[in-house]
Amino acid sequence: MTENLNQLSNVFCMAPFFNFYYKGSAHEAKIRPCCESRMDSFKTNIPNFKDFWTGKFMQDVRRKMLSNKSHEICKRCVEVETAGGLNARKLYAEHFKKATKKLKGNITFNITTGNNLDTPLQIDYRANNLCNLKCRMCNASSSTEIAKEISKNTEIYKTVGYTHSINDLYKEIKNQNNSYITQLPLQNIVRAKFLGGEPLIQKDVYAGLHLLHKKSLNPNNLHISFTTNATNFNSNFKNIIGKLGSMNITISLDGVGQTYEYIRTNANWLQVKSNIIELLEERHNSKSLQIGFSFIIQMYSIFNIIDVLNFCKKIKDNNYINLREPFFSPVEQDWLSTKILDDKDYNFIVNEIKKFNASYSNQNWCNDILNIMENFDKKRDKDKNELGKIFKQYTNTQDKIRFTKLLNLNKKFGKYI
Repeated sequence: MTENLNQLSNVFCMAPFFNFYYKGSAHEAKIRPCCESRMDSFKTNIPNFKDFWTGKFMQDVRRKMLSNKSHEICKRCVEVETAGGLNARKLYAEHFKKATKKLKGNITFNITTGNNLDTPLQIDYRANNLCNLKCRMCNASSSTEIAKEISKNTEIYKTVGYTHSINDLYKEIKNQNNSYITQLPLQNIVRAKFLGGEPLIQKDVYAGLHLLHKKSLNPNNLHISFTTNATNFNSNFKNIIGKLGSMNITISLDGVGQTYEYIRTNANWLQVKSNIIELLEERHNSKSLQIGFSFIIQMYSIFNIIDVLNFCKKIKDNNYINLREPFFSPVEQDWLSTKILDDKDYNFIVNEIKKFNASYSNQNWCNDILNIMENFDKKRDKDKNELGKIFKQYTNTQDKIRFTKLLNLNKKFGKYI
């Protein structure tokens, strides 16, 4: 590592120097230094890996980092960290430290190729948007089911300003040699994350895993991460556990019971819960498999947040050897955030969370949720009333299309819809 990194800790992030992010659909791609960065998709003239990795844009990002200056694509990450939320820079530093332990020699950073190996050490790969669910905080570029829904209900979706691109509709890649991952220099990869869409139902993902294992200089030392909706723990997935190095599985839940099924349309809570318990009870070696849950804090789940906390408590109290602590994060859309709560409901929810915290101290989940509500959601720079109008319009539109009813989750939603 370069000697001056400790002096750059106020702004400096290691991601642009060793991490590569790709997210694709049939005809477009999002290519970035990391998932937290925000920049436009490539709808035409998708750059090949080498042109992007060594191009002027990435060189500019790295140059600013080494000058202790934040790049404009880092805005969202800076906002979350400043509010006391996820410190992604710290996370990437930890990933880098773990990655370098598996490589020979010293890794140094540079502007042109990122590091002295001239390749990424970690990839965040989202092969395409094929998914079997229609989560309400998601979008067509991450779910083919949402793309289909919008294409079938174009006029009603236009009323909320939501249109889809034909590029979002899934088109299977018949020839796996055309997958973007075939362009990537995989020999030095020691950490790989696969997300979606839903990665466990994507042929491209399994083809990518096979290619990674074949080309890696560290095939038995890989660390593989999946973020999945846990609806499809199929044989292809089960057969790779413990065979590709260590594995980390993050299960996206966002709610439990009826709330879960409302948010994550098409999913069945009892089936997903059964899948989770089955995987936990298999008790794989904790060094080869770690399992955790992620929850996005949003309006649709906030009135039933104690149910989420009780679920986490029940799972934790079973002392599963593979279990990680759950992860809570703010919702992307401002209009889905808890900012639109009125003072009475806001204070009621905060007090309920504090009561749970007092009754069960063996966790930090409550502090994480309260921090999101108080230090991030409240500080969103959008008009509360306008956000409330969008929430009402969008919720009623989707309830009409999906034959669902938000009020069935909690009568407190009445004043918001």
